[in-house]
Amino acid sequence: MAAATNSYGELLTLVLNGYGMDAIKIARSIYETELNIIWLKNHPEDALDFLDYNLIQQKQLYDEMDEDQRKAVPKERYDEMMANYKRVLPRFTSRRDKTRPRNEWSRVSIYDRAKEAEQQWKEQMAADGVRDNGNSLYRTFYRRASSMHHMDIDGVFASMDEDMNALMAPS
Repeated sequence: MAAATNSYGELLTLVLNGYGMDAIKIARSIYETELNIIWLKNHPEDALDFLDYNLIQQKQLYDEMDEDQRKAVPKERYDEMMANYKRVLPRFTSRRDKTRPRNEWSRVSIYDRAKEAEQQWKEQMAADGVRDNGNSLYRTFYRRASSMHHMDIDGVFASMDEDMNALMAPS
């Protein structure tokens, strides 16, 4: 939550200084953080996966090191890392390959986590007497923000004006 609060300050700074496109990228990360918070609140049994996925990431980082970098890792630290990795790997393997971990901590896709969160938000809005407009933040905001973040073709078009010129900050 503290990280999301800091990100919100960054977002406001960018928006107030005309960097809206970059602010959207930060808003995307705040949305993902919120989805994780809600998921873990509703599914505390997944908290250990959230924490232990770091052991997978440590091994992946080690695998990316060159030989000189690997030599700098003490044998005791390497042995501890490998023991931890082997201990948690069965919880994170992909369906196709039981020797490789999946690409994220959760067994549930971000889309499914978003669907659950949005249902919870709708129920809370109804309880608060707020009318739901029926739009999905995942299908509207998150998809567009992801396109801007990854600069797929939708992100490229979002960063251009009607004359096909790049939008330059401040804008």
